[in-house]
Amino acid sequence: MINKKTDEFIEWTGLHFITESINNHKGFYDLGYRLLKRFWGQDFATESAFASIDFAFNKLNTSEIYAMADIDNRIITADRLIKKQRTANTWYSTCGFQR
Repeated sequence: MINKKTDEFIEWTGLHFITESINNHKGFYDLGYRLLKRFWGQDFATESAFASIDFAFNKLNTSEIYAMADIDNRIITADRLIKKQRTANTWYSTCGFQR
């Protein structure tokens, strides 16, 4: 993601199709993003995650998406973001969205 005002790189975000088995799941889209720390708390991750989820369900026609977080990040930021996303999707297991 690029800041339109400054042309500065903010983050990468998107979906990755997982073909190997992770936590007994395989053949699914993983939602991921990496945000430069100075842009935390400005809803860039939330906005890009919602856009990725919308794309996956409405353009890729997938029925589920997973999101995994490093345990150190999960407590601080990723967990809060996942909770925001739960309001628009059905949450199941410990890390997935389902249509």
